[in-house]
Amino acid sequence: WGSLEGLCIIIILALINYALGLLIFYRKNNKWLLAIGVVINILSLGYFKYTNFFIENINAVVGSDISALNILVPLGISFFVFKAISYLVDIYKCKVKPEKNIVDFLLFMTFFAQILSGPIVRYVDMQEELKNRSVDGDDIRYGLMRFVIGLAKKVFIANNLGILADSIWGISTHEMTVTVAWIGSLAYTLQIYFDFSGYSDMAIGLGRMFGFHFLENFNYPYIASSIQDFWRRWHISLSTWFRDYVYIPLGGSRTKKKSRMVRNLFIVWALTGLWHGANWTFLIWGIFYFVLLLIEHMTDFPKKLGKFGHIYTLLCVLIGWVFFRADSVHEAFLYLKAMAGGNGMGSQAVGWAALPIGNLIFVAIGIIGSTPILSKLELKNKDKKWWNLISGLMTMIVFIFAVSEVVNTSYNPFIYFNF
Repeated sequence: WGSLEGLCIIIILALINYALGLLIFYRKNNKWLLAIGVVINILSLGYFKYTNFFIENINAVVGSDISALNILVPLGISFFVFKAISYLVDIYKCKVKPEKNIVDFLLFMTFFAQILSGPIVRYVDMQEELKNRSVDGDDIRYGLMRFVIGLAKKVFIANNLGILADSIWGISTHEMTVTVAWIGSLAYTLQIYFDFSGYSDMAIGLGRMFGFHFLENFNYPYIASSIQDFWRRWHISLSTWFRDYVYIPLGGSRTKKKSRMVRNLFIVWALTGLWHGANWTFLIWGIFYFVLLLIEHMTDFPKKLGKFGHIYTLLCVLIGWVFFRADSVHEAFLYLKAMAGGNGMGSQAVGWAALPIGNLIFVAIGIIGSTPILSKLELKNKDKKWWNLISGLMTMIVFIFAVSEVVNTSYNPFIYFNF
């Protein structure tokens, strides 16, 4: 649906990985075949996603005038490639046997619900249900409810927070006051959580309705007490992928030399940053987390902060999202300057009347929704008939209003579609 050319590219890459999986297994886990498979997948990701980034930087460094290429980027290429690499590595390590049924393999690689923005589902977690799966009334009910929750997160909360964040980020950073800068950062921090976790909820819900049980991708990351804790809760499928397929194979933290541990950590977070996009802002975002995690690993100081560890973590995350949201490194530092009060404390230069002040209510809603308060309430009453009746009716009502909102508005892009 995205494009016929993109579909052809994805199918060709899938067939290559299908053949390599069989060859690796029947050639007694040949490491050279694995290396070929990993290189093909990385080069395909590099070509489609980073070629113009490299051209731009070559032009800037050597003063050349190489024209950018008109490259079609297949939808979901970043998630697709990571699934393929994990599949080949798991076969090589004898964790799974290769999928012989080409239709089932294509289903694993291109399952529509999560190909665009994850979660990154591994073959080991999906292989049994590719062959034997069943769907009952509870699966349909849970899947529908989970889908509607994700849709509501996206349409009602993330979109309104996005309107607020975009309006503030549209202000010149030289005129932005400290109050507005912090509101803009907080709005984006909440927007990206509800946008991405909403997509994950929808993918998990759709998967359940088709008999697949996908692992959770978020666990209330904004209540984390340290950066390590944050990355155990945020985009879990990505952080565990880098841990299992990059960090541990490099030696992880088990190596006796601290310099190697530092190297391993740096590689992981530099790659994590670049995976998100072809921009220096993402690389700095990744290195920012590398520094924080290295400090925590070497000192373990968040435990000494006690409850203040939550404040420290959230402050670091807010700063990190500035680099993630900014179009350039220069813009990110100017925004951080505004957050630090570099442009003054007043609000006269901002033009508050031009901002969607009514959307501020969604900041409060987002703060409440990013905590487990509502889930604890649901867990406490889930076995009560009246709760199930009310939650079912609310799901129907929310779904109707959410669909109406989608039809009546044009602001519906998912942030992680860009990555």
